Amino acid sequence: MTAFGHSWGKRDFPAILLFLAIPAVLIIRENNTIFWYSDTVRVITISLSLLFCFITIPFLKKNPVKYISPSILLTTSGFLLVTIISSTLADYPFRNIARLTELFSLTMLALYIRAAVVEGLISILLVPISMVVTLGVLLLGIANYWGQIPDPQLNHWVSKLPFFNNIRHLGYILAILSPIGFILWENGESNRKLRWLSIIFSCLCWSLLIWSGGRGAALATIVVIVLYACLRPKCLIWIIPTMLMAALIAEYFRIDQGSLDLFRTFREFNEQTFGINELSSNRMKIYSDSLQIWWQEGFWLGLGADAFRFINPPIVSASFVHPHSVIVQSLFNYGLIGTLILTVILFQYIYRVIKCYSKSTLIYALPVIAATINGATDGVFYHAISLFYFAILVATSFHKKANVKKDYVPDFNKAIYSFLRITISTTLLLTSLAAAMLAIQIYNAKKPVSEPYASWNSNYPIYYNAYYWAVNLSEQHSSSIDLMAVTASRYSQHPCMVINEASNNVREKFLPNCRGNNAKKGN
Repeated sequence: MTAFGHSWGKRDFPAILLFLAIPAVLIIRENNTIFWYSDTVRVITISLSLLFCFITIPFLKKNPVKYISPSILLTTSGFLLVTIISSTLADYPFRNIARLTELFSLTMLALYIRAAVVEGLISILLVPISMVVTLGVLLLGIANYWGQIPDPQLNHWVSKLPFFNNIRHLGYILAILSPIGFILWENGESNRKLRWLSIIFSCLCWSLLIWSGGRGAALATIVVIVLYACLRPKCLIWIIPTMLMAALIAEYFRIDQGSLDLFRTFREFNEQTFGINELSSNRMKIYSDSLQIWWQEGFWLGLGADAFRFINPPIVSASFVHPHSVIVQSLFNYGLIGTLILTVILFQYIYRVIKCYSKSTLIYALPVIAATINGATDGVFYHAISLFYFAILVATSFHKKANVKKDYVPDFNKAIYSFLRITISTTLLLTSLAAAMLAIQIYNAKKPVSEPYASWNSNYPIYYNAYYWAVNLSEQHSSSIDLMAVTASRYSQHPCMVINEASNNVREKFLPNCRGNNAKKGN
């Protein structure tokens, strides 16, 4: 079939799937209330990642491990091994399964995307174009919502907006998208339409970022703009006017809410009523408390792949489900060993980018740099959608024409290659089984459940804690609620909430010790 000047065949299936998957994550999430939470939305990214891998396998000439440097393969495998060990040794190993499944599925996704790029199944320009569509989906969704609500100026946009349950999640995505305009510009020398598209894209992306008010995302965007300007100084002739236009558009739709004001830091500083912790939105307390727990309880291997969500009592409040820093998150979850391995992987990536590629292709690394900077000061790496985009951009940031055989195809002997091939296949299969288990539990959690099912999940929680299942059951199932109260002190962010629902003898036994000094509050 011929369309858009291209003859489409079966070998284009992986490219089509990847192109559609990037905006589809947002659309699927928005149209299914079951995915309106940051924990359940993982199932979408996990499913799309595994689907891409299985569809791509028949079209690859070689196993994808052939296109990975032995050193990167070794360090990545070492990191994944640390995540398994730290999660297994944690006090709540079942609660870590979701994050482990996500990490393994995204690793498989990056591995197969890289192989597809090397073998010519996917053009590296495909992802930036798909990101343009993604920004269009975001803008149309927000504009449609803006037009439907009675008074958009009074809407609480921080928690009431399309596609995300917090406006900072939108900022994470915009930080990753912000350098895409530069990639389009670099490819526009022979196609002027791409250069106009890059200007329009950058203007709309930056205006939405300014409007959303994310300081971490804004910092990441400014850094990549400066880096690009150093590489291409002449491009300031269109970057500066585009930034000014973006600021004017954002000001036109400005909402009188502190969280959406990008310059609120300067205003708060001038008022001299806040300390550094308040100016950083409790970041200092989150960092210090997290590092203290890491130092005391999991120095070498951390507390597990998704440990921060289940701190008891939670840091600051139960609404804080990640430490707002990839550095702190890595130490907290994977300990010093896992963090050091991640650092080595980062330097391997930087080394490969600098050594193997020309100035023009360094542009493809800018989205990865933006995400990393945003992750150092904010979220990104805890949220499923932004982590999904990050994995795709890392895999496509290397150009396939850059000495693939010399730099990336390891000379394994047959025994090692056979072992690696079996390992990759086994990992893909086990990750798929874990993903199916997660999907089944989320599906059942949204239905009226039986007492045995809720009791089983209270002992082996994967997504939901004991309090969720206690609420899910009717009041007459007192035996199951008592069971959940017993297990709540190990698994729940709010154990007192469960214990207060239990029978008198269970409540008297566990309430005095739950969450320490906060027990009397019943929080």
